[in-house]
Amino acid sequence: MTRRRALSSQNLLAGCNLEFITRNEVEMIHLGTLEVLEKTGVFVEHDQALDIFAENGAYVDRNHKIVKIPGYLVEDCIRLCPPKVLIAGRDPKDDVYFENNRVHFCPFGIGIAVNDPFTGEYRKALKKDIAYAAKICDALEEFDMLELVVTPSDVNPKTANLHIYEELILNTTKPCLTDPEPCLSPYIFRMAEVVAGGKENLKMRPPMCGIVCPQSPLMLHYNLCEGIIQYAQRELPMIMEPMTMAGASSPVTLAGTLVSHNAEVLACLVLAQLTHKGTPVIYGCTSTIFDMKAATSPVGCPELGMIAASSVKIAQFYKIPTWVAGGLTDSKLNDMQAGHEKTLTALLPALAGANMIYGFGMLDIGMTFDFSSLVADNEFIRMIRRILQGVPVNDESLALDVIHEVGARGSYLMHDHTLNNYKIEQSRVKLLERRNRDQWLNSGAADYSARIEEEMRQILNTHQPKPLPESVALELKSIIAEAEKELL
Repeated sequence: MTRRRALSSQNLLAGCNLEFITRNEVEMIHLGTLEVLEKTGVFVEHDQALDIFAENGAYVDRNHKIVKIPGYLVEDCIRLCPPKVLIAGRDPKDDVYFENNRVHFCPFGIGIAVNDPFTGEYRKALKKDIAYAAKICDALEEFDMLELVVTPSDVNPKTANLHIYEELILNTTKPCLTDPEPCLSPYIFRMAEVVAGGKENLKMRPPMCGIVCPQSPLMLHYNLCEGIIQYAQRELPMIMEPMTMAGASSPVTLAGTLVSHNAEVLACLVLAQLTHKGTPVIYGCTSTIFDMKAATSPVGCPELGMIAASSVKIAQFYKIPTWVAGGLTDSKLNDMQAGHEKTLTALLPALAGANMIYGFGMLDIGMTFDFSSLVADNEFIRMIRRILQGVPVNDESLALDVIHEVGARGSYLMHDHTLNNYKIEQSRVKLLERRNRDQWLNSGAADYSARIEEEMRQILNTHQPKPLPESVALELKSIIAEAEKELL
């Protein structure tokens, strides 16, 4: 833990440059995207956004609310995007830098149900569940930031995002995501300013990041446009994240889906840069297929990982940081299916060098949050990080002198070279089972589900996150009370 956290702002665990699509194929997708944006355009449901596009050279059909964006304008705006984005932790050791091929991990959101952490009961999500999830992620070293986790059913939906942000920030020092809901954003900004220590600190070290999702195909709805404009005016980071479904809201071919997906990201990006040049933008992807038999959009399918890994290569072509889905499952249980699907969907984008892979802790096509899954996924992520370290080849690692010294029929077990290197060369497990059968039987023969549930409850019962200053916590509650008085 000390090693990784000490390097959290310099996290050098990078992807392995998996070339899921070639540079030539990326360029074909880029040129196809420019053609779509210039010939077909996007639907924009926001008058100010239409004005911004029109004033900067886009063709705007106000009767049909269609915006056609010339290729030169798209490419100019791509070049304005910073290649590095900081989302700050309350504690600087938890800062997350989106840059190059550094890989980070985050749980999923926003589930509508949970498996109760103490009873196992399947029920609607509550406000306290946000605190549970944040507390667990605060204790688990492999999670770098937090998503919105769940939508609580016990608060008014009009102000739910304020309660979500409050519970997240109270229960972890790690960075958090926010939802740029237009009527709530002014209150979110005030809450973030209080946490950051003022407007200028919020700009320099934002402890939050907004996320906007276009409506596929090719629609920028009112709330999305308003959110982009509000965040860009304040120079705050935001994720542009389409959720296309191949065969339903985008072409059934994955290449066609990548073009449609990319067009939606770039349309959002252009609006952000035209609002304020240099706005920090992160290229998002939660696109998948539409399953024609089940009539669902599965998130545990291999295609989600394939689209995510391909999107990473497109964003790297643009020199824009990335945020993609992975580590997800359609299973309703922590079972073999969940293990297969989490591996398929997380490892591909990690090898491609995604800056953030989010999706952990969730079951049931992203609908049900499972707290013990966070504990299991923490070890799963540790295995991925080990893979990303690769196989360094140098004089020390080749160990020729050691091989000569030990010779035939010798043992490396107690050699200094082994003692000096095994901790960094070998993966470590806490809950996964590696003992022989007799050792396992003698320890009680608990299965993996029982072990992760016990660990999860131990964290909830004992872990104490670093508290916010009392004055800050009270100010957050005051802002929420003011919002509820004005909006409800």
